[in-house]
Amino acid sequence: MADYPSTLKISKRSTAEPTSGIITDRGTDGTLRGRVLHSDKLNFNVIHFHLSSSEVTTLKTFYTTNKALSFNFTWPVDGETYTCIFLDKPQWGVLAGTARTAVVKLGEV
Repeated sequence: MADYPSTLKISKRSTAEPTSGIITDRGTDGTLRGRVLHSDKLNFNVIHFHLSSSEVTTLKTFYTTNKALSFNFTWPVDGETYTCIFLDKPQWGVLAGTARTAVVKLGEV
């Protein structure tokens, strides 16, 4: 299993959002019902700032190679490694000059 590129700087604005796996709906009589579909997991919103052209290439290559595969991602806040997949393709932005930003959405498997 591949590892998410550890050389890419992760912004402190990145977030980890818990998902409970609970789905609720109401019956025809108005009774609320709930089901737990999976154990608690995390969705990561990873923000990279000031990426050089070589770092952009690294992230693009990693995405292309692993977009349908699970991989290891180390969350710097807790130092834990999570098995994740891409939830969407990276969203790119431009800073001054040639520096780029990327927002990457990952989901824990």
